[in-house]
Amino acid sequence: MTNINGKIALVTGASSGIGAATALKLAEAGAKVGIAARRTDKLEGLQKEIASGGGEALVIEMDVVDPASVEASVKKAGGCLWFDRHSRQQCWPDAAFGCGSV
Repeated sequence: MTNINGKIALVTGASSGIGAATALKLAEAGAKVGIAARRTDKLEGLQKEIASGGGEALVIEMDVVDPASVEASVKKAGGCLWFDRHSRQQCWPDAAFGCGSV
């Protein structure tokens, strides 16, 4: 795996399954993780789990099939200082589509 310590990763579908596992692994590797899904109650539990391991996570409510939801979520994430400051040229993993650079 490429060194991702201190980088920002946005994981969609992070409320359970592969998305949650991906977010945990990225946080363990030192990434600051934006965790996105529709079920924020599940995301808040994941955020606590990441924080208990020394990581950082931002809960982002998002429905990826709704363009307005995605746009609003990106605006919310942009309001988070560490997300906004570091979000360029980072890794954007998606549980369904793999990881690509922006």
